Amino acid sequence: MDYKQSAAEIAANKATFVASGASIFLGLTANEIAALGGLVVAILALIINAVMNWHFKSQHLKIARAKALADGAEIDDDAM
Repeated sequence: MDYKQSAAEIAANKATFVASGASIFLGLTANEIAALGGLVVAILALIINAVMNWHFKSQHLKIARAKALADGAEIDDDAM
């Protein structure tokens, strides 16, 4: 026999999760919330910096290869 949850049980389950999340968040002081926000911003900044660094380094490599080929240099792609 399959057990099917009623709408009241589903609503109660969701309300429990919302209430527990709210009590955790609202139980923090302003300084703790600011510290968590700063941590999130710092992690995002590191990720964005790494992605931008990778992108612009790869663009620089393409430009340097094109310039070297235009100057008549031989590039061995297998050496990398």
